[in-house]
Amino acid sequence: MLATRVALLGCTLALVAPVHAQDMDFTQDPQFQQARTQAQAGPPSEILVRAHRAYQQQRYAEAAVQLQRVVEGDSEDVGAQVRHAEFTLAKSLVHLGYDESALALLDGISEAGRRHPHFRHALPWLAELGRRMPDPAPIALAVGRYRPQDLDAIESTSEDDVDETRAFLGYLMGRQAYADGELGAAVKLLADVPAEAPEHLRARFVEGLAHVRMRRARPAIASFRAMLEAIEEDGDQPDAERMRNLAWLSLGRVYYTAALQQGSEGGELLGAAVDAFSRVDNTSEHWLDALFESGWALFVADQQARALGNLHALLSPFFPGAFYPEAYVLKAVTFYQACQMNNAMAMVGAFRDRYDGLRQELQTAAGGLDEEGGFALLEAARAGTLRGSPSLQAVLTRGLSDREVLRQHQRVESIGDQRRRLKEAPAALARSSLGERILQDLLVAESFARAHAGALVQSRITRLGEELQELANQMDTIEIEVIGYTRGNLGKATPYNPNPAGGVVEVDSEHVLWPFNGEYWRDELGYYRQEVTHHCAPR
Repeated sequence: MLATRVALLGCTLALVAPVHAQDMDFTQDPQFQQARTQAQAGPPSEILVRAHRAYQQQRYAEAAVQLQRVVEGDSEDVGAQVRHAEFTLAKSLVHLGYDESALALLDGISEAGRRHPHFRHALPWLAELGRRMPDPAPIALAVGRYRPQDLDAIESTSEDDVDETRAFLGYLMGRQAYADGELGAAVKLLADVPAEAPEHLRARFVEGLAHVRMRRARPAIASFRAMLEAIEEDGDQPDAERMRNLAWLSLGRVYYTAALQQGSEGGELLGAAVDAFSRVDNTSEHWLDALFESGWALFVADQQARALGNLHALLSPFFPGAFYPEAYVLKAVTFYQACQMNNAMAMVGAFRDRYDGLRQELQTAAGGLDEEGGFALLEAARAGTLRGSPSLQAVLTRGLSDREVLRQHQRVESIGDQRRRLKEAPAALARSSLGERILQDLLVAESFARAHAGALVQSRITRLGEELQELANQMDTIEIEVIGYTRGNLGKATPYNPNPAGGVVEVDSEHVLWPFNGEYWRDELGYYRQEVTHHCAPR
């Protein structure tokens, strides 16, 4: 990036960024000529001419100040000339790094649709913003207003290859179609993202999710398998390791769901699900989810020893903020089916000891929590200053660390950086009407980002509380069943036990039997087995 300094109104402005080929003399620009002819406008004003001359010379701050005067009506320019100034102002703001203000202008152009003479020209500049803003959702919303054929005529705004720009915009279009529930259109758009594009893995992932929502298991599996094949061919792709783990986790979920739909004939699919879950790396952020969901698949496959071993690892002290209360429910059901009623009741008691107080704290925290309060809670979690019990702090810290929430927090931080740069900018910019516009755009964007983040926090806390309440109800049902069974067997002989000494653990030459003595070993997590002795009388 080149740095140039120019004098403007007696002050000095810092200007950056290279000249692009399409930023030619604007009076000779075919785009401007076409817009001018359509609007039958007169010659551009002197203000507009000076602004474009400054833009051509990379004096983007000076250009932006003058272009803002045209946009707000402080010149004789009308119609397409004002629209052209608006578009050039957006480009200037992209160069200057005031992304939120540039986005506000480009979003307005995309919302105006084909009535705006620079509707299609705005696309590559939206891509430029999308590559560097923390949250791509607002960019995807603007890009989603375009049609796929609009990608054919775009030009790149930087040194990036034009094909990469088109691929990125196609990915954003597909992502927005998915968010809008237009799943068929999303699949088509995402399938067109080429294998060499940096967005290829993300496109295949969202494509797979779209197939899942359409209940199309085979195409979903094909999409997730395509991710794995692409990573195997080129492990240096962006975010490859995380995407690999996401692909295996997603495959496990698809296989598991398909197995449940096939009932007794789904054994092979359950095996495929367990295998997929086992391939999620134990250093991944998704490993605990894979461990838990594998436990359910093993339970359905009637492999209680491995299922309980997974849950034993999941509830170890290595994961204090892990929130898997359903693990206690699964253990209680397993013991109940084996007629180990004392153990089943022990799981009911353990669940209540661990989660009853937490459920009340979550319900209290959710009650009356508004969006601003939710954002304050997020900042406290990020700073490690949350109040409440250690359990509440651990659960909230982990629960508010997902990528969607963090993107909103990063956007707020980015807006703060832009506000500081505006405050430190020379008076010719900071105190101009453009400076007021930028500040207003930043304040609006910050308000929306804080509200969105706060709403996400609200929904997560509410969901955690509701989930705990539902699981507490299930535990009450298990307790009632245990009490009924116990009363029905009072005075009867000791329940049938085919193996009083406990379950038989068989090991081969590649394994060692190491009985659990209360001490967890980190490298043994995922390999525990808890044999289940059945006490039910034969039927």
